[in-house]
Amino acid sequence: MLAAWWLLAAAPAHARGHGLADHYCLGEAGTLVEAMTLPADALDCTDPAISADARFIISSVTVPANIGARKDRVLWQSDPAFFDAMVLRFTYADGSDVKLAIDHKAAAHDWFARARFSVPVPQGTAQLVAIDQIVERPRTKGVIKDARLIDEDAAREEHFIRSVVYGLLCGLLMVPILYDLMFFRLLRSRFLLWHAALAASQLLYVVSNWGLVFEFFPDAPLYARFHLNTIALAASVGFAVLFVRDLLEKGSTPVLLQHLVMALLTLVIVLKAVTVFDLEALRMTAHAFFLYATIAIVFAVFLIVLVALFRGSKAARYLLVALSGVVLSAMVEILSMTGLLVPLFPTDDILFVAMVVLVLGTSAAAGDRFLVLRTERDRARMEAMRLSRLALSDPLTGLANRRAFERLESIGEEHCLLVADIDHFKRVNDEYGHATGDAVLAHLARLMREAFAGVERVQIFRMGGEEFAIVMPCEGPETLHHLAERLRSHIHNAGGGGAANLPTVTISVGGAIGGLRQIGDVYAEADQALYSAKEAGRNRIAIRDADGTIRLV
Repeated sequence: MLAAWWLLAAAPAHARGHGLADHYCLGEAGTLVEAMTLPADALDCTDPAISADARFIISSVTVPANIGARKDRVLWQSDPAFFDAMVLRFTYADGSDVKLAIDHKAAAHDWFARARFSVPVPQGTAQLVAIDQIVERPRTKGVIKDARLIDEDAAREEHFIRSVVYGLLCGLLMVPILYDLMFFRLLRSRFLLWHAALAASQLLYVVSNWGLVFEFFPDAPLYARFHLNTIALAASVGFAVLFVRDLLEKGSTPVLLQHLVMALLTLVIVLKAVTVFDLEALRMTAHAFFLYATIAIVFAVFLIVLVALFRGSKAARYLLVALSGVVLSAMVEILSMTGLLVPLFPTDDILFVAMVVLVLGTSAAAGDRFLVLRTERDRARMEAMRLSRLALSDPLTGLANRRAFERLESIGEEHCLLVADIDHFKRVNDEYGHATGDAVLAHLARLMREAFAGVERVQIFRMGGEEFAIVMPCEGPETLHHLAERLRSHIHNAGGGGAANLPTVTISVGGAIGGLRQIGDVYAEADQALYSAKEAGRNRIAIRDADGTIRLV
């Protein structure tokens, strides 16, 4: 992309045309007839300034002798921008002249890349000495100030090269749009959407500035391209502001500067709306102020990034590089608008290079911020999972707790529930102390895990105190009885065990079939069976059958 622009900028001087801005005089008139007959002494050639009030603005250009004497085909070109009508008068050395009437539709049809339209210079019998341009209600100064003469072959060559460059730039701008939308699916951060919108609005600006819109819509009025171009520019600035605001870390920019930028953005929107309504009193000044306000936003955003950089913002480093080209382009544009600088290359070319730097720089900033936020999100998720596990687990035994048990809500069709309680556990605490009692609980949890080793999808819960619950798959009452006895006998045969020579304990077990019922109902039945086992002498099993009877083992 940059190499293509360099080839364009390094083209021979004749390929870039002969600018006429240094040779023109200006005058004003109230009617077209008056404009056509305005005498030479009514023109201002000293320091021409375009009035914003005149309905007709006349530009009289003296054609240099080395250009006017050429016999090959020459084109007159200018920025079409937006105007109502135009008359070109070509005057020759023998006193003859040729007048051509141009409306905005003709300007739209004869478009060239870089927002230009062309008019073939009529071949006269003598040397071309002057070109008079009469414009009715121009909206920008560029209609007159950007006029030039260029060889047709050179114009075609430039049109081709610019079209290639614009096409490459369009392709470049489409890449971050796709990536931003893909990344947004992984990380719902607004700055990704603002960056995609920024690239899309820049893409619209390039297409409208290219003139390709007239290829697809040949009957589109000239003002449509003009407003499409400037709205795309305003949208680019707006989305850039929102992107920078959401990308920079919180607290890295002063609130006052943020309010200033948002106020300038509001002003840009208002001024753009004024140009759309095309008020006669603000016909040209509104667009000029729109450009000045847009440039002011660029400098304000750059200042925000500088402040954020000094405050240690990592994202600001990428943004500083990304905005450097736009700031340089804005400085060149404002100096050009005020007449303090005549750039060596068209300001649009400088802006397009700045857009490339902006897209690459902001894409790098967005990518870096995406990785940072995603890492932070993953850490937060892992921490949340850790805290969730802590909230749902018993710190003493490592088993799931009662809160986790209540989250089950129901027990499946082919599942069952066992409720176990340590026999005479209060005696253990009274005789050996609570520290030993805690050690017994932890040891019992290990024994329960051992008892059901190899059984799939077993969930063991400590319900509180010395009570435990076990949820597991089982096919019916016989399987439930077998699993309950497996648990009871394993703990009975284990004895005290443990490195601390813990006291021997036994458990009583109650069981119930799940049957796809609410957890509370099944638990009540299993707890009732447990009570029966304890009443029967402890270290026993009691199973509640489907008919409601309780069988003691």
